[in-house]
Amino acid sequence: MGPMKQEAYEEYKRKAVRRCDLIRLLWRLCDVAGEDKVEEKLNELLR
Repeated sequence: MGPMKQEAYEEYKRKAVRRCDLIRLLWRLCDVAGEDKVEEKLNELLR
């Protein structure tokens, strides 16, 4: 494997920002709905 190409690096950065946003959203959702309900729904999505 060589160095990461510029467009791959840009895509990686975009994904990192999006995932940070999703983690913030998940944190808020846990505050609103509760961790148990959020965990249950996430597990449903993984099935």
